[in-house]
Amino acid sequence: MPSTKPNAQELVDRLTPGHLSADALREEMEQQGEKKAAEAVPPEEGGKHEREYTWTFRWKDGRGRVWEGEFTNKVLPIRDRQRVGQLQARLAGGIPYEQLDPDTRGINRMIAHLTFSLKKRPKWAEDLQALEDVQLLSELYVEVIDHESTFLGLNAPAAESEI
Repeated sequence: MPSTKPNAQELVDRLTPGHLSADALREEMEQQGEKKAAEAVPPEEGGKHEREYTWTFRWKDGRGRVWEGEFTNKVLPIRDRQRVGQLQARLAGGIPYEQLDPDTRGINRMIAHLTFSLKKRPKWAEDLQALEDVQLLSELYVEVIDHESTFLGLNAPAAESEI
């Protein structure tokens, strides 16, 4: 059987993938985007996913005393985060940050943050500097930071992250 050689145009036609035209690719990408949008799960609502979060705190100290009450935390805008930093500096009493011991820096950070972010707290937590147990302060701070991290989407597992 004699084979006929394709001419140049036939070769171009055979080697040009028609399904990869710019318009076809754009359509395919749009369809995929629409499909993803339809499958996308909206952000969770309620609880720690809201800007303000109210919870009942309950913690038992080493002496057996139970500390409990209702708190409301509000995620801080940048302006208030700056104020937190200013309060930390004031709590340091003019001592350079680097010269403070790590415990004092941590206590100042927690007190400054909670002072601005806690919008509702029980009577025993009105003056955070009057508390005697740093662990109590720390437990409150952990709950607040967990709320803020959840609200900002920082608690998402790495596998779910798109970046």
